[in-house]
Amino acid sequence: MSQKAPGRLGGRCGFTLIELLIVIAIILILIAIALPNFLEAQIRAKAVRSAGESRSLGLAVESLRVDRNTLLIDIWDDDSVLGVQRLLQFFGGIANTNKATRLQRDVMAPLTTPVKYIVSIPQDPFLKDPKTVATSETWTGQLDTYTYFDRDPAIPDVADGKAGVGKNSWPDDHNIQGYHAANTAISQVRRLADGEFALIGSGPDGQVVQNGFRGVPYSPTNGTRSNGNITWRSAGTLNR
Repeated sequence: MSQKAPGRLGGRCGFTLIELLIVIAIILILIAIALPNFLEAQIRAKAVRSAGESRSLGLAVESLRVDRNTLLIDIWDDDSVLGVQRLLQFFGGIANTNKATRLQRDVMAPLTTPVKYIVSIPQDPFLKDPKTVATSETWTGQLDTYTYFDRDPAIPDVADGKAGVGKNSWPDDHNIQGYHAANTAISQVRRLADGEFALIGSGPDGQVVQNGFRGVPYSPTNGTRSNGNITWRSAGTLNR
């Protein structure tokens, strides 16, 4: 005659439906608590990465300037006589020199060819659409990298009263509005000095667009996901 094992009620084992639902609810609550912290940590890590990569690119530009006594040609100088001359003759026409289709990676090509001042051009971790085509002054985004801009004393600009020689009349030799002399009181940054350059990343908002007010510094104290750009300038400062 068989007997049931002690402690077993009718051979029942496992969870009831209610117990499973309770477990699932607890898991979902834990996820809801942990997910925002995870996303915040992810944004902070990207911000640190963006600042570090901007600095590395800046040091590469400085190394090129020390070696060759020149700056890169940004997308606001590539239609000037002096800018085109530097692209074709001094830099040897490396990468794309066509103003209508020139991208930020083309601007930075002299940093990797023929001398590798930096191993490769990094990708901006905050860009929402890295495939967006960036074409000179009409660009609406970038091609997965940072934006280089400068105030090159060798290429006159309208702020110096010397616009001409076939170049566009951009105030301060670029169109990063926050760094224009007339806007620095709003953006709380210093205008680029003669011979100074900067590298600007999109920041957590993922945008560095022509129709936006670019150059307002990102500050995590305004909120981890607040608007603003992460900018490294050749004076060695970040977001100033």
